[in-house]
Amino acid sequence: METASLKEHFFSVIEEAISRRNLEVSAHSRAYLVDLLASFARPEQLFRKFRYGFIEGEGLEPLGLKYFTALQDSSKRVQNLQLKDLGDQCLFLTGYFYDYLRQQGVAYVEYHYTLGSTAYASLGSRLQREPVVRELFSELAERFKDFCIVIGDMHLPSLDNEKKLLEVYERWRQTFDERYASLLLAKGCILVQKEEKTVH
Repeated sequence: METASLKEHFFSVIEEAISRRNLEVSAHSRAYLVDLLASFARPEQLFRKFRYGFIEGEGLEPLGLKYFTALQDSSKRVQNLQLKDLGDQCLFLTGYFYDYLRQQGVAYVEYHYTLGSTAYASLGSRLQREPVVRELFSELAERFKDFCIVIGDMHLPSLDNEKKLLEVYERWRQTFDERYASLLLAKGCILVQKEEKTVH
């Protein structure tokens, strides 16, 4: 699919998700999310060769090390690019690959939330002379979890498949995880916990 067509597709997905969730999102953040999804349509954007000191490999980067080394670089420009890249990776992982992270435990998910939002917040604080860009990254930091949910809604069409819908339901029933609940509620499911309390 060509880049223009990809962006049109992702624009539609993002707009529908924001509307579905009744979120107030700036035009700059909407455009940023579209560009982010288009960039991660290329596998090499996420799965890369990396080297941090004596640690090297290929695949998902060790993001904690990425954050640490980004702040050690002598070039402010390189630091900013690394922080942006780190925030983007965390946002995409916790948005699109949430289930993979969740299987590693709640703490692992929270770690990526914190790392990503901190990277965006640090970037925003460095760009005081560029108010529009500063506000963009401040919004990405403050609304990080909201934007993860928006990206996660890309999975909703696959839940038209009854088997996949039941798989998500079973994961919710075992964990009562709000992210699984949000997908199920978006598909019109009524969720009742053990205490017979309906999840709204």
